[in-house]
Amino acid sequence: MAKLQVLREPKKSPHDKKEYKTVVLPNGLKVLLISDPSFPTENEFEDDESENDEYSSEDESGSEVDDDGALSADGRDDSSESKKQAAAALCVGVGSFLDPDNIPGLAHFLEHMVFMGTETYPDENHFDKFIQTHGGSDNASTDCEHTMYQFEVNPKYLKQALEIWSKFFICPLMTYSCIGREVKAVDSEFQMAVVDDQPRFEQLLGHLCKHNPINKFLWGNEVSLKQNPEKNGVDVYKTLHEFHKQHYYAPKMVLALQSNESLDTLQQWVVEIFSDVPVMDVRTNGVQTKEVCADVPTSKLPSFTLCNVVPVQNIQEMHFIWFLPSVIKNYKCKPLHYALWLISHEGKGGLLSCLKEKHLATSIATNDDDRSGFDDCKLYALVSIDITLTDLGVKNKNEVIDIVFAYISMIRESGPSTAIYKEIQQIELNNFTYMDEDTPLNNVECGAQNLLLYAPEDVWTGDYLMSEYNPNLIQEVMNGLMPDKCMLFLYDSNNKNLNPTELKKEPWFGTQFFTEKIDQTYVDKWLANDFNYNLSLPLENHFIPSDFTLVDSQKSSEDLITNPSLLVDEPLLKTWFKTDHKFNLPKGFARFILNNSNFTATTEHQVFLDLLVEVLEYNLSEVMFDATAASFYYGISISNYYGLQVKVSGCSHKMNLVVDLLFDHLFGFSTNQEVFEEQRMLLKKSYYNKLLESKKLCKDIRLTLLERQRFSIVDKYAIMDQLTLPAFLAFVKAYLAGLRVESLVQGNFDAKGGMKLVSKIQEKLKASAPCRVVENNRILTVPITKPYIHIRAMNLNDDNSMVTIYLQVGACSVCKSVELELLNMIMGEPCFDILRTKKQLGYSVYTIDHHTAGVLGLSLNVQSQNSKFSVEQLTETMVDFLHNVFYSLLKKMSPEEFQEHVDALDALKKVDDTQLEEEVNRNWDEILSRDFVFDRLKREIKELETVTHRDVLSLYESIVLSQPRQLTIQVRGNTPDQSGESTDQIENLTKFVFLEANNTQSPSNANGITNFASFRKTAQYYPVCHTQI
Repeated sequence: MAKLQVLREPKKSPHDKKEYKTVVLPNGLKVLLISDPSFPTENEFEDDESENDEYSSEDESGSEVDDDGALSADGRDDSSESKKQAAAALCVGVGSFLDPDNIPGLAHFLEHMVFMGTETYPDENHFDKFIQTHGGSDNASTDCEHTMYQFEVNPKYLKQALEIWSKFFICPLMTYSCIGREVKAVDSEFQMAVVDDQPRFEQLLGHLCKHNPINKFLWGNEVSLKQNPEKNGVDVYKTLHEFHKQHYYAPKMVLALQSNESLDTLQQWVVEIFSDVPVMDVRTNGVQTKEVCADVPTSKLPSFTLCNVVPVQNIQEMHFIWFLPSVIKNYKCKPLHYALWLISHEGKGGLLSCLKEKHLATSIATNDDDRSGFDDCKLYALVSIDITLTDLGVKNKNEVIDIVFAYISMIRESGPSTAIYKEIQQIELNNFTYMDEDTPLNNVECGAQNLLLYAPEDVWTGDYLMSEYNPNLIQEVMNGLMPDKCMLFLYDSNNKNLNPTELKKEPWFGTQFFTEKIDQTYVDKWLANDFNYNLSLPLENHFIPSDFTLVDSQKSSEDLITNPSLLVDEPLLKTWFKTDHKFNLPKGFARFILNNSNFTATTEHQVFLDLLVEVLEYNLSEVMFDATAASFYYGISISNYYGLQVKVSGCSHKMNLVVDLLFDHLFGFSTNQEVFEEQRMLLKKSYYNKLLESKKLCKDIRLTLLERQRFSIVDKYAIMDQLTLPAFLAFVKAYLAGLRVESLVQGNFDAKGGMKLVSKIQEKLKASAPCRVVENNRILTVPITKPYIHIRAMNLNDDNSMVTIYLQVGACSVCKSVELELLNMIMGEPCFDILRTKKQLGYSVYTIDHHTAGVLGLSLNVQSQNSKFSVEQLTETMVDFLHNVFYSLLKKMSPEEFQEHVDALDALKKVDDTQLEEEVNRNWDEILSRDFVFDRLKREIKELETVTHRDVLSLYESIVLSQPRQLTIQVRGNTPDQSGESTDQIENLTKFVFLEANNTQSPSNANGITNFASFRKTAQYYPVCHTQI
């Protein structure tokens, strides 16, 4: 009998304090064990709660932000208990490439089915309920060659969770009765993807390749999993079980665990729990495991053919695609990373710089940083260059192609540069050496995936370090990027105007396209390598940090303060500051909010601010590229509608150079007519594309109704053609002349370093006109008449509907926010189980507790398809869930069950940060909201000590049953036979199409909102709200 085998220990970052061990169980299962000494011991830890896709919290202070927003500020000090989740991930070496030809999507369907009960734990929702009750989350995903399962949970319950979870891979039931219901869930997931251009493109790309696993239908839907098998006499139930037996066996799996337990204890648990994962022995069982054997994909189309595609969204993009031999085994050299690094260089002499100079394009992206299993696998390496074109670029598409091929030719002819390689090598080494600690969940996912790809000792270094410079491998990659091997795609919204009879159609997503041969004059140039452009390799990058010294680590009593303190307190500038002595990394963060209170609320002003962000980012892309290449980050966005928010982060050394450069370009802002028109059109398309998605449209309507000074995206889109350059420049000049700034500097800085970061903005504000504090938006007091909106989705070819029932709580207090958060946590699992799993309303079903400019609310949300359920049916089922099903569950909840949820939320609030940025975000949210309750967590934890079941039940009854302030938003999708008389694909986006209720189950017609302006005239609003302590 085989013995347990110990593999080489992974190399790790010098700042990584975790312990690692990699073993192979006797059954062949590889296991990566991670013991984190910073975890608390078991008796110190109670339940944790962690958000997942179906349970999240949202702060909406004027724009979409991360879930844990202004009401989650840090109040802990160095004496606080340090707590983390435990996590596990299991990666199976099988994906959609191994789907049987007669049941496309089977691997994805199997991923869904293993959750539906096991022989040992037959209840369908047993694992999900256990995980969520004990403060965790779980999920799974299917890629081309791998299927990943993962969960996180309170470490106290890790062993028990592993025992339940392991049965997915040992004895899943996958009953016949579950198949029909779960096919609907997969189909709903597919229907949501049908209107997304990215999966549509991947499917089209595969469709245009010669026979290869890439041209399979990888998603699965009701046609592939039910209708076609039934028509062809294929037994899905039998095939599903056979597929599991053939591919779900130990030697094809990698497991990763992270917890506070010792390596020996984790190993003991794994041996005890996972030794029963079956071993597939083809010699004795007589079952030959199917493997993918194929050459690198090649195009069905002739060389130098342009594929013109009809997109869903309003976009103008050109995609350059090459398939190369797989480069996974060359991870120590990373030849493709070197090539794409150069291609994506946006500095002077680079590809984008040349395209922008000719006004042919506005941005470029490659698939270098975010490579999925579709991009990298054992069969091939996909190279993608995506260019956003201007109208002029579309008209001169052959010139765009010419410049791209010219730049690649220049790189190829120049040969690999040792100096450039060493520069990239140094940046990646810096990133690895000073990397932030990741969450346990991300660690185990990465570890499980990488152990399938890299040598055991390179599990963590494989994604980063470039330890073996091999110019031959680099040249091989460059030689593969030849013009005649390139697949060319042009996505142009104008193609929608073509006669459908002229178009071909991809069979699964229905993507329309046509092909054309490229002008032979250009082809001859490319074959002759005849180019004449002013292109060059990048120069030395002076932004690469070289000083990683930490500020004085001697902790005085002043250093030990928990909260930020005011470093600058002037009429027009306030700077909050905190030195980091916890994470001890040479990193820093600077946040700025620039407000001008002298502007009235108009649609034009909001659009001009959006446009300022777009033009400024366009102006900065070339001058700031070296900084971003050196791993500095900057972002510019709108906050609270009239605030320009600037974020900068990276190594503390040279960060002031990045901040200064950014503000020099902001205060020295200029543009011209060509750039103005390009960015105006891009912003117009951005508004347009947001309106096409039912989910985003539903959220925008809700916030437009709730927030007094908000204008809908429809309002913004309607005036886009009225904007002029002189009016825009006049607005920017006046806006920048009257600013008041609040900022936060936190990280590896002393007070002198903090002052250095804000000195530029301090200097610029000397000439600024007086400006008062800009307060939060005022929020609608939702009437007790239960108003509702029923509108038609803007995309007449989109079947997806969205219904949101928003229940307003009232002005925020620490007490109420804790009760609401606890209520939302309790609702999460039954909402998913009943409305998604049992009722099969749709793939996306969730609740959110909202913190909108100081006013609390709770919403129930369902995204479905109009062909399956009308919005009236969705609303009726959701109301029944709120009024009857969940209310009954909440009333009958035992004291023990309630206390489990309280303990879980308490533990969540005590979970320690893994990165400084988490603390920075919470501090910044307090500043943005102007609550300044930096000790919020302490106060919330204190409130949890006294919250009762009666408190939460009373809150629920008050917002749901007793004169609720309820707002219902229904966005009705369009099935092919219900899209109205219009033959256009898109509704007129300058107005909403309000619909009447179809039956008595919808809210009363008397309460329907059909005009935003009229509704607002009689509406009541809360005063400006801040958290009540």
